[in-house]
Amino acid sequence: MLIDLYIVSYNRPDYLSCLLNSLDQQNCNGYEIGNIHLFQDGPNPDRRDEDAHKIASCIEFFQRTFPSGHVHAAETNIGINGNYKKLWDDMISSNSAAAIVFEDDLELSPHYLDVMNMLLRRAEENPNVGLVFAVGILGIPYEFQKQRIKALMPMSTAFSIHRWGWGITRDVIKEFYPIKNMYFDVASRFGYADNGDKEREMKCRDDLLEFFNTVGVYQNMYAIQVDAVYDLAALLLNRVNLTTYASYARSTGEVGLHSTEEFFNRLGYKHSVVMDEAPQDFDWYEPEMMLDILSTIRRFHTNIRTNYNSGKYAAPIPYPAINKTNLFECLYKQILGWPITQDNLRAHNIINYSPDNNTEFYDYERFELMSLGHRKKKNYKFPYAI
Repeated sequence: MLIDLYIVSYNRPDYLSCLLNSLDQQNCNGYEIGNIHLFQDGPNPDRRDEDAHKIASCIEFFQRTFPSGHVHAAETNIGINGNYKKLWDDMISSNSAAAIVFEDDLELSPHYLDVMNMLLRRAEENPNVGLVFAVGILGIPYEFQKQRIKALMPMSTAFSIHRWGWGITRDVIKEFYPIKNMYFDVASRFGYADNGDKEREMKCRDDLLEFFNTVGVYQNMYAIQVDAVYDLAALLLNRVNLTTYASYARSTGEVGLHSTEEFFNRLGYKHSVVMDEAPQDFDWYEPEMMLDILSTIRRFHTNIRTNYNSGKYAAPIPYPAINKTNLFECLYKQILGWPITQDNLRAHNIINYSPDNNTEFYDYERFELMSLGHRKKKNYKFPYAI
């Protein structure tokens, strides 16, 4: 399998150098690396001199690590959306079998690309798989990762798992591309670049939410970024985005456009443990199980969309905002057949950590989601069922 690598960067050379060093130390078994691209954003007008120095360092690190790599440097600050638009245009024109996309704030296990190669090869054969990830569920203790080293989890905004280091096959690139372009066109028309301009973001929010709502998947009031389109495209195309349960990378991005040191620590990312071995293969879901996961995610978004429209047009809210028969119980107990542990809840950002008093607390607003109604318990033959 020939795999292209894409990296999106702005002004964090210390983070980028960590990612590049870990990329340079990959095992690379059973696949070939194609083109390696750096999509480097340009300086912000408000801090041009500071940004220019950091951007030059990013390009220097990349060229030193991958002398034959391709640098796509923006002259001005075009934001995340501008760089991802260019990245997707390059992916669609490539002839490689697959691509893996990184942002600058990851440190990879030496097994990362090996694991991604396994996932991408199986994804090529499975029409229900969308994107694949190997960052895993950050915050899970090593012993639980080891116990479920072959396990896969659905990756979705609905399950509150962050997206990093995603891989995509040629067929899925072709299917996702028109939907991604719709989003880029809408965001461009409203002037939304996702570059930290909060005033512009607030002005564009309702219009971008209306885009998701009209196309069919209303996310939530915070998910207007490009990542949200991965859910949209997957649901429209009947594909599930999957991640490993075990973590083959850790996040280094304590400070960035969408993160602060306090937020990073609260989610427990600072002490994430990386798995030090890779399985021979993973336990792939049966088709019926994939369809049930899709149904669960789709129902979650349908409830949100219906409530959103009701509130927008001053109609009664049809679904209760709090119900103990919730999304996570449905995923863990009724589909995966796993118990819901404290570690699981922490990994889905349901339990947050407070550094002020060194305690953990439940985020009920996130945990008590929407009523999913009654579901029959399925008798899946899954290796971790209780």
